[in-house]
Amino acid sequence: MPPIGLILSGIDFSNIFIVIKKGIENAGHYHSIEAAKSAGAIVISIGVFINTIISFLITSISIFIIIKIFNKIQEKIIKKDNDEKGKKEKNCPYCCSTISINAIKCPNCTSDLTIK
Repeated sequence: MPPIGLILSGIDFSNIFIVIKKGIENAGHYHSIEAAKSAGAIVISIGVFINTIISFLITSISIFIIIKIFNKIQEKIIKKDNDEKGKKEKNCPYCCSTISINAIKCPNCTSDLTIK
């Protein structure tokens, strides 16, 4: 969270809290969450929740970018394999099945093929 704090002028979200019920020692306004908890006050740690949300968003965006890069690399590999496969195979004009580029007779429909 230090980079986020630097961007937001040093705001520390972890110390933001709401006092639901004052503690046994009614000290008034608590300056930190530790002081409130040590006085026995019941608090909701909003700052910790905000830090958790920001950390989750940063992590999810990072994972999204990594998966996006991985998919692009995988797409290039598949395209390269298909280009190499296309040079070794052709489609039968009669049954549309994939056959070897050197075939003179289709093994599926047994039609005679002309060599182009």
